[in-house]
Amino acid sequence: MSRVTWADPGSRFYETGVDRTVLYVNNVGIAWSGVQSISESPTGGEARPFYMDGIKYLNIAGKEEFEATIEALGSPAEFGPCDGRQAINNGLFAHQQPRKAFSLSYRTLIGNDTVGQNLGYKIHLVYNALAAPSDRSYSSTGDSSDPTTKSWALTTLPPSLTGMKPTAHFVIDSRSTPKMLLAAIEDILYGSDAADPRMPLVSELIAMFKSEGPLTRTNLMTNPSFRSTTTPTEVLRNFIKNPSYRATSNYVERLRNKCVNPNPATTSGYSTGTPTAVPAPWDASRGAIRGTGTGSSTFYLFSATADALIPSGTPVTVSGTIQVPAGKYYRVYVHVRTGNYYYSSATAPYVLSDGNPIRVSKTETLTSDAADVDLAILVYDTNTGGVLSAGVNCYMGDVMIQRSSILNSYFDGDTPASGDFTYAWTGTAKASSSYQRGAYVPNVLSSGNVAIMQSTAWVRPGRSYSARLASLYDSTGSGYGDLGTLISGVQILERGKTYTVSAWFYSPPSNPNTTAGFQFTVTGVTGLNKNAIVAPGGGEQFLSLTVTVPTDVNVTGAYLRIQNNDKRGLADIWISDLMFVEGETVVPFFDGTTPAADGLTYSWSGTADASAPIATGLQISTWSGSNGVRTQGPAIGLGYSMDIRKSYTSYGPIVPYSAVGDYYSAQVTLRAIPGESLSDASVKVQLHDGTQYVSTAAYVLLPADGSPVVVQTNASLPIANTGVRLYVYPTKGNPVRVTESIIEKVTGPDLPVSGPFFDGSSADVDKYFYYWDGTPDASTSHINTWN
Repeated sequence: MSRVTWADPGSRFYETGVDRTVLYVNNVGIAWSGVQSISESPTGGEARPFYMDGIKYLNIAGKEEFEATIEALGSPAEFGPCDGRQAINNGLFAHQQPRKAFSLSYRTLIGNDTVGQNLGYKIHLVYNALAAPSDRSYSSTGDSSDPTTKSWALTTLPPSLTGMKPTAHFVIDSRSTPKMLLAAIEDILYGSDAADPRMPLVSELIAMFKSEGPLTRTNLMTNPSFRSTTTPTEVLRNFIKNPSYRATSNYVERLRNKCVNPNPATTSGYSTGTPTAVPAPWDASRGAIRGTGTGSSTFYLFSATADALIPSGTPVTVSGTIQVPAGKYYRVYVHVRTGNYYYSSATAPYVLSDGNPIRVSKTETLTSDAADVDLAILVYDTNTGGVLSAGVNCYMGDVMIQRSSILNSYFDGDTPASGDFTYAWTGTAKASSSYQRGAYVPNVLSSGNVAIMQSTAWVRPGRSYSARLASLYDSTGSGYGDLGTLISGVQILERGKTYTVSAWFYSPPSNPNTTAGFQFTVTGVTGLNKNAIVAPGGGEQFLSLTVTVPTDVNVTGAYLRIQNNDKRGLADIWISDLMFVEGETVVPFFDGTTPAADGLTYSWSGTADASAPIATGLQISTWSGSNGVRTQGPAIGLGYSMDIRKSYTSYGPIVPYSAVGDYYSAQVTLRAIPGESLSDASVKVQLHDGTQYVSTAAYVLLPADGSPVVVQTNASLPIANTGVRLYVYPTKGNPVRVTESIIEKVTGPDLPVSGPFFDGSSADVDKYFYYWDGTPDASTSHINTWN
């Protein structure tokens, strides 16, 4: 036995202050700043005495009700309906309206003589409160004006409480509440990363604090952190062979200079009346033809001709370097020797020369077959034509004759290799036509009039090469073809499946009208002939196109074409990061050499740079579904993630025990997979009992940047012993990243899971510990307290 003592150190407790006031309207918590005081003033509870024979024999306390007064500098906007204030429109409010009920939580601090006021605190919960009208006074401002405070008198309607009298006021004392339980209730009251703040139901509050609250929670999901995996499976396939353009096959001709003596060391093929081969006055290392005026006849310079017949309807561009004395005039023609025919449509006006060398050109479309096309320059003394004075010298060299509507830079067979191209003569040097060649990229494109060549002239970050799409010279005389062609390996599209093609395109800003794009061409299938075009304007642009095959047809011979406006002789375009994949989302570029990341490894399905690249991941244990794949993603939070791609259905493991009317709550955190969708991803979440859906579908939109979204769904089971499982459906094949899956048995139809996510591998905290029912990551898990 011991005698009581007073004033022991640490035994002098006191309560002070008020903070963390939260208003709950429609069960959504809103911080209430500026609260000065909350005065609790319960009513009732007075003693009611009973007498017999003049002697008091019974003293009973009357019914007590919680009332309080709040004094604050102001109130949140959401408190308006609770204060009888209704917004009308554009800042107009009506007062004296019906007042809306609300709930309230606030905190008071507890101190003692040794620690001070940081010893602990009490959280007060007030349910079903109504604010009564109160007096408001407004005073004129002056030198020492104080801010006006407002007050509200509160009355309450206590909710029912099993085994006790109804009450609207509960108090949580931090000094005697287990830390984890306190953290769980504060997450509910104040909100967390997983959920918005709310006021818990009274039944939920009581259940949490029984046997030390959520301390015997069970997560019924097996493998909820996605640590357990099975065999590798193919996740993605890029149907494009050699998508990085590393493999090349010989060389392919890109351009031909058809002039048989373009850099004249001899007068062969040139005509001026008295042609002379001389060093070019603009570059002594190069050749030129000199002609001299006679003063008695028209002066002309005709270049050597093309090496073969050019058919009617073909665009021809002739060009050359000339030098004409200052004060003389000249005109430029596409000329045909047979019949001495000058193409004169849109002829340039006479041009005054300053005496310096100049590069000139002319483009015409032939109106008849021609075997002897050349560049013609006529020079005059005056701008009205006539003759060139005797003894005046004019020069011509570096001649190009091309079957093209595009003027290209001069080259001949002696031009040094540069950039993407090498150069050679078709026959005898300086006596035959010459061509420009590039390294041909196999296994990607094929066409008689177009080629794709390995290029370093433009590359995307992190790439070594791009592909250069260019017209081919066709020796049969059919001219330049368009740039449409078949992509190898994508000739069969499966019924009901969706496919997406994407790539980066580049056209030089100097060619702002050049357009490019994709086109699906399928004979006899309505709706599959689609195209998407990069807008003109030059520079880099990204393009994607999606097509879905009908479920009632087999599609063979489907052509995915890359095209350059279906025109002849247009400027080159470049392409990089070409992807053709199953699904409706744009997938970041990969090939068989891409480094492993985010749970995926990359390889070739066959020969490197000559087969389809594939991405492989480890399948997640316990999850199933039709179509699609479910593989382990990067580590996030407590465990790993699960990445769902191309999925029509994705089912979690079945919770094996249940009874009719049992309530279940499921919660899961979802993210879009960054970089694999151009827009927000739509996902549906439900609970399923193995036979039918037992909860209302929750549709959510996941931000494309990968921000987490917490989704909750609840259900009661209509049939005993059917089990329950989580169902996640990425609509339209959206890629979805799943983390922190949990299913709990709850006591009411709309209750959320009763605390933060956990599994059997969570770290023990204070006196709380976590464990698996059986095999880790393959059984249910629990949180409990030490004995």
